[in-house]
Amino acid sequence: MLPRSLLSIPALGCAALLLLAAGCTAGPDVAQILGARYQIDDIEFEGNTRFDDGELIEYIVMGETWWVPFTETHWFNEAFLPADRRRLETLYRAYGYYDVEIAEPRAVYDEEADEVDVFFTIVEGEPNRIAEVVFDWKGDPDVGEVPPEQRPERIDEDKAEVQALAVTKVGEPFEIEKLNQAVADMKLALRERGHVNATVEERALVDREGRTTRITYILDPGPVALVGKLSFEGLGHVPQDLVEREVEFAEGRRYTPSLMSRIEGAVYSMDVFRSVVALPQGDGPRIDVQVRTDEAPPQTVKLSLGLAFDPTRWEQRVTARYTDRNLFGRLTRLDLKAVAGYAELPEPFTLEQHGPVAELAPTLTRKGLLEKNLVWTLAPKGEIGVEEGYQFWAVSNRIAVSRFFFGRLDTTLSHNIRHVDFFGFGTGCLPADPDAVGPDGEPLVDQGCVRSAAVGFFDLGDDVDPETLPDDLGFADPYQISYLQLDTTLFLTDTVANPENGLVLQLTYDYAGGLVAGDFDFHRITPSARLYWTPHPRLQFAARAETGQIHPFGDDPAVPIDMRYYLGGAATVRGWGLKRLAPRSDPACNDDVENGCGGIPIGGLTSVLGNFEVRWTAVGPLILAAFVDAGDVRVGVADYALDQLYYSTGAGMRIDTPVGLIRVDVGIRLNDPARFGTESRWALHLGLGEAF
Repeated sequence: MLPRSLLSIPALGCAALLLLAAGCTAGPDVAQILGARYQIDDIEFEGNTRFDDGELIEYIVMGETWWVPFTETHWFNEAFLPADRRRLETLYRAYGYYDVEIAEPRAVYDEEADEVDVFFTIVEGEPNRIAEVVFDWKGDPDVGEVPPEQRPERIDEDKAEVQALAVTKVGEPFEIEKLNQAVADMKLALRERGHVNATVEERALVDREGRTTRITYILDPGPVALVGKLSFEGLGHVPQDLVEREVEFAEGRRYTPSLMSRIEGAVYSMDVFRSVVALPQGDGPRIDVQVRTDEAPPQTVKLSLGLAFDPTRWEQRVTARYTDRNLFGRLTRLDLKAVAGYAELPEPFTLEQHGPVAELAPTLTRKGLLEKNLVWTLAPKGEIGVEEGYQFWAVSNRIAVSRFFFGRLDTTLSHNIRHVDFFGFGTGCLPADPDAVGPDGEPLVDQGCVRSAAVGFFDLGDDVDPETLPDDLGFADPYQISYLQLDTTLFLTDTVANPENGLVLQLTYDYAGGLVAGDFDFHRITPSARLYWTPHPRLQFAARAETGQIHPFGDDPAVPIDMRYYLGGAATVRGWGLKRLAPRSDPACNDDVENGCGGIPIGGLTSVLGNFEVRWTAVGPLILAAFVDAGDVRVGVADYALDQLYYSTGAGMRIDTPVGLIRVDVGIRLNDPARFGTESRWALHLGLGEAF
């Protein structure tokens, strides 16, 4: 027998216990406990033209149960029918359809499947249309310091610009949503002109019988407000004078919402604050602004383990990052990166080449030297690496200065110097040559050992030593290169950081050797263009076109192997492995032959690349993509063969995570790989961020 205390629990308490038990087990869900039996299989509408079926389903309580696992199950309740009928009537009337008639919804049951289909019949009627739109101004917008004879015209222009934002047009159906949007847009436009207390009110006179509406907007700009003094709250380790320098543009300007956002962005971009908020102090003709900040920890340490893989390379590594955002107390930033790992080529299961990888890279960044908007960078680096055919160690240094102009043009000028030493070619002996003869013409019995450094490295011949390789190949061991780099990027986009619409133009020019010394003399120029179009919040089209040319000159007209052009990999032509779409060390691999061959990629002097991608935000953080890539790298200078491009297509998915966008793409080559017949026809790539 149950205890008396349990028998006395009210019915409501029993239900609560029952629901709790259901949530803790794999039993029936809440809807079934409450008596629901039928799942809603399909909802159909008849007679709707203003809204499609999907829009109507989004507005009502009921929903369709999808067959896909782990999606929501929609249970049927007869009480939903009259409630959703009223919701649909309200929706139509909000969009001007005052005569809409919706018949009693019908439910058709499938007893065997425990499913129900719901049917709505809608007679929309004629919409109520806008007959007149009137703008009643209670004052003129302030046009600033304009000559008196030009003021009337400029005031009329400003009024016309504000009125053009009213999306309620004569002859169109009267919709409350558009009416509210027009009020909000016109009010924001006035406030963006400095009228901080501007008001916009609406009046709608609806004639139900005549199916017409007369709209009146009452606009009162009010006086213009200017930004007064800026004060700061929350500063601790960050010097106030450096923060003031970032926002000195604001004082005395018209107070506008966009100016407040610009102040917040300028301070936040210093990268020493967790949050920044600009708040007005008062509402008079001069409005002081208080900038409230929350400083981030000046020092951070991050440790991560990583696995990178490509069709031609696997790599495991541990990375440590140390950041000091306020070195010496004057916002000099130190970023220290240390990497240790091991690489296997092409993969651990079919190991052909392997070796350690390591990197130590401190970077110092300081803004404001010589000119407040200049950003200076000093970046020395030491590294050990392994590439297909060779291993190397290198030390380098980069000194750069960059500046943003007009909020659209990013320009960086840098000097780069790098010393590279190759090793790990192998010291094995070549097989004996049965056709070799001695000075006396007799076959050689003891041929000795011929060092096989180039065999399996550049594969140029049976007895080639790296020191004897041609100068135009760009191989010197060791070598030192010195070059200047100018990198300019013009953002004709809606945003700079993550553009959704617009065009990005970029040009990178390198000048090596010559006046800046080094073992190689060449010019390298790489222009590119990226185009983004987002016609729908879930859909984006992206395209990229890029080319590159290297022009050797001077006394040492050659290009080192690691500065030549390569394609293939997660960010270029995705049907190829990393750097695999490039001329090879075996000259036969650079010609069209029926049987492809191997050889080590050694890069080329001319590159062309094109990409087109469709990105669709499916659900939550999941983004699906389909792409087509094209490209080629050739040996000669300005050596274009556009009729011989290599194409690949494929699809992928991206997951938007707190640490960034994780991307997985599968690329498949489309045309006959005659030049490189040993290559796989497909490639799997894992990367961070979009390809372009």
